Amino acid sequence: MVVVVNLKIKTKHGREVSVPAIANTGFESDNPEIIIPRSIALDLNLTRKLLLAEAKLEEYRGAGGKKFKAYILRHGFAKAWITTEDRETHNR
Repeated sequence: MVVVVNLKIKTKHGREVSVPAIANTGFESDNPEIIIPRSIALDLNLTRKLLLAEAKLEEYRGAGGKKFKAYILRHGFAKAWITTEDRETHNR
């Protein structure tokens, strides 16, 4: 069963977005990862110049084996937390 949560993402430059996110996709990783579409990256002002300085490009394999590339932001560049109608969780 898919669980959709409200996720708030804030960059170290102060840009912030609130988006729906899928919490239990079955995706496994050694480290926590948030994979966002290009439209959200643009909302966070993640320009090509900024990505070259703050991220590395990795290749992933999605459902059905389709390969795609995504940027991995450097640790500490952004913070994310789940929000509900009456509270927010913070990773301090």
